[in-house]
Amino acid sequence: MIVWTVLALPGVVIHELGHYLFCRLVGTKVQEVVFFQRADASGYVVHSIPKKLRQHAVIVCGPLVMNSILSFLLFRAVASGATDALADLETGGVLSTLQLFVAALLGISIALQAIPSPADARSLWNVTLDRLQHGHLWAIFAVPFAATLVGINRLRRYWIDWLYLAGLVVLAIRFPNG
Repeated sequence: MIVWTVLALPGVVIHELGHYLFCRLVGTKVQEVVFFQRADASGYVVHSIPKKLRQHAVIVCGPLVMNSILSFLLFRAVASGATDALADLETGGVLSTLQLFVAALLGISIALQAIPSPADARSLWNVTLDRLQHGHLWAIFAVPFAATLVGINRLRRYWIDWLYLAGLVVLAIRFPNG
């Protein structure tokens, strides 16, 4: 369990940082931020409920955006530096190989925390339904998005987050230099 906690740390911190920064971006007041709790390898951001549903959706998707971009860039660095690292390893150097290994581990940790959490998905779903009940017809457009996030979280038991990670790796290998 301690190994998982250490491996999850960078991804959880970036996930919560995504919520925090996107709260700031849309002008939502942040009341409390915990970037990481050792007990259950999670964190949280407590914020006021945004006035607009799209602001709430942006906050929920903050980690998806930040974690995906950062992990993709790390995987791309690994993919583009692999040849040089192997050549360095053949001549007895290990630094570049070690750097790529650390970048890959960070990319894995960050990618595994990219998908909005079950609490994030439920929050968006509940706010969407609340806005619909209060006659905000534009909320109808958020229903498929919120339902998709809830569904994706149900697929976590089938390792959807690892499949997402694999997709990011494939993209990084396919487009190593932009």
